[in-house]
Amino acid sequence: MWIDWRDDRQAALDEWGSASLRQLERCTQQSYDQLLAASTENWQQWWQKRRITVNGGDAHDQRALDYALYHLRIMTPAHDERSSIAAKGLTGEGYKGHVFWDTEVFLLPFHLFSEPTIARSLLRYRWHNLPGAQEKARRNGWQGALFPWESARSGEEETPEFAAINIRTGLRQKVASAQAEHHLVADIAWAVVQYWQTTGDESFIAHEGMALLLETAKFWISRTVRVNDRLEIHDVIGPDEYTEHVNNNAFTSYMAYYNVQQALNIARQFGCSDDAFIHRAEMFLKELRLPEIQPDGVLPQDDSFMAKPAINLAKYKAAAGKQTILLDYSRAEVNEMQILKQADVVMLNYMLPEQFSAASCLANLQFYEPRTIHDSSLSKAIHGIVAARCGLLAQSYQFWREGTEIDLGADPHSCDDGIHAAATGAIWLGAIQGFAGASVRNGELHLNPALPEQWQQLSFPLFWQGCELQVTLDAQRIAIRTSAPVSLRLNGQLISVSEESVFCLGDFILPFNGTATTHQEGE
Repeated sequence: MWIDWRDDRQAALDEWGSASLRQLERCTQQSYDQLLAASTENWQQWWQKRRITVNGGDAHDQRALDYALYHLRIMTPAHDERSSIAAKGLTGEGYKGHVFWDTEVFLLPFHLFSEPTIARSLLRYRWHNLPGAQEKARRNGWQGALFPWESARSGEEETPEFAAINIRTGLRQKVASAQAEHHLVADIAWAVVQYWQTTGDESFIAHEGMALLLETAKFWISRTVRVNDRLEIHDVIGPDEYTEHVNNNAFTSYMAYYNVQQALNIARQFGCSDDAFIHRAEMFLKELRLPEIQPDGVLPQDDSFMAKPAINLAKYKAAAGKQTILLDYSRAEVNEMQILKQADVVMLNYMLPEQFSAASCLANLQFYEPRTIHDSSLSKAIHGIVAARCGLLAQSYQFWREGTEIDLGADPHSCDDGIHAAATGAIWLGAIQGFAGASVRNGELHLNPALPEQWQQLSFPLFWQGCELQVTLDAQRIAIRTSAPVSLRLNGQLISVSEESVFCLGDFILPFNGTATTHQEGE
């Protein structure tokens, strides 16, 4: 049997048929063995350039990395920038093939550091769908672009209106994500900035990137309400989907501030002539209220979280991913307790590491993790990365390992509706951004490596501003080979690499200090 799949949306149906027949005729001129050999060679070349290798641990760790990279390649429509990555990849019909914030935050980083043209294509998917996002914002009384929580081909909102039954009332519950989980707007802007700083692609940032940043910034400026002499962001849902319709969610507010700040920076750098936007953006940055870090280092998740009661979550954490707490409590009841489905403030610490001290990140990790069930497949990897940055390597490895077992573990039904695509990206994130400590901070590449005791060596490729790097590290040293001279920061210290250099990690000690950067301090 021969099958040809096409995705030319501009072609008429009869043109599709003719093109498919021509392609099938070309394929049938080759034997099965010839096609197999060509496919094998293609994969071998890809693995040679992209594979991450780990020495130590058991066979599961290497297998998990290979599994993740395989799916990250096959699920990504590199050939079609009008498509993106479905929440279940190519393996099932869960979520009806819809696109979430998972793409920009969990999946795009692999492509950004491996093959940036694919990351560019994924961002252009959002750019192509700007009209739909602008229309959604307009319908809701806001300006700019409000991207759909669940997106598909058209870019319109695809989130279903209702979900599960309320165990107390017996009525179907409305899905609140499309109404209030607006942080994905800033997540998309964050990905645009990550792409720009990693590649230096001026043609993109001056056109598609500028449009995405400006329209998302305009949304946040219009999304605020004035309370006394400050601007606030009300009635939102942060990444923690067990806490709904709150005011001044820290993740949302800090990310919105970052979104507008970066849009303003790019507008000034590339000569944006919209003086009205520039003025409004400046006022937003001056007047937005950001939740403040407490004396103990903890950043409140929102205005009401700290006043809620906490309960013992041990039995629910033991069944993480199954949402068993909703068998004992309604969503409304869960909403009134200190219960997190997934990383929220810890997610903020992960995405904006340059803005928070290691001490504050540690305080947030220690406060919020016991209150987090990890009922989302997106949660454990992020906790693991932040734990690694805080020097908690045993805990970090445990989170990473448990994250790999979401689809590779003992539960035979974990992927009945398809694998968890974001969790495959999280496997890469945990290894490269967690244990290798790779991150982009203020336009610079940082490596803060710290391997778990189970691993003796980690080797991986990395793209940075036109250079192809190959990094190999163990507990004592790091070797970096580069295709062109490059500068980066190793444990905070600026280094230059030409061809190949080896550094002793003992000479680069990462200090456990720093202060949170807020707009009050930065302005």
